[in-house]
Amino acid sequence: MEVNYRLSAPFRLQLFRSRVSKIFATRLQDEETIFLKDLLEFVNEGLSTESLYGTSEATQICEVMGENDELMISEGIVYKV
Repeated sequence: MEVNYRLSAPFRLQLFRSRVSKIFATRLQDEETIFLKDLLEFVNEGLSTESLYGTSEATQICEVMGENDELMISEGIVYKV
């Protein structure tokens, strides 16, 4: 069963958004792109096992963020905007 994270967990979107924003401002301040799998490792750092983001959920959240012009994602690469 496919889960639509856009509707089911707005707090998950907000946590992801917050973590990505902090990562872009610190660790990736001099980078314009990052592979989603690498970004996901940073986002998941320090989260409990049951709170970890998976690739599917992260992709959906990045797509929402892309619709809001917060970042771009294409073929597994996340771009700052």
